[in-house]
Amino acid sequence: MTAAAHHDPDAGALEAVRTGLEQLMERIVDIADARRVDPDEPLVSDLDELERSLKVALRRLDRILRRVA
Repeated sequence: MTAAAHHDPDAGALEAVRTGLEQLMERIVDIADARRVDPDEPLVSDLDELERSLKVALRRLDRILRRVA
């Protein structure tokens, strides 16, 4: 069976997870940006770290999606 003929049954669910992660990351960025107006806001660095972690998760999920597509 060629790669083009094979489609993993979980690919759709994984695509949905990717979409959810992208939306979550956008919300985190929006929250961080809104809090950035206060230079003493302690949550900004944590939110930035969370964004970086979500980016790593998205890259890993993209690798998985390339393998199951």
